[in-house]
Amino acid sequence: RVRHAMKRLGLEFDLCSRKDPNVYKELLAVRKRATVPVLRITRADGSFEWLGESSEIVQYLDQRFGAPM
Repeated sequence: RVRHAMKRLGLEFDLCSRKDPNVYKELLAVRKRATVPVLRITRADGSFEWLGESSEIVQYLDQRFGAPM
């Protein structure tokens, strides 16, 4: 669902794999689990917001980047 939404909106993102030990450690440290997909949003103040449900991520992408009607 997330990749389809990204493609539909013409978005490119850095995709990371939880197979990467550093990514895996970060997911566990921040979210206490390593499930995917996850969207890490960098805020203007440098803090991060994490979205970990496909439906939340798609909703955020549609709101932020304007889904075509």
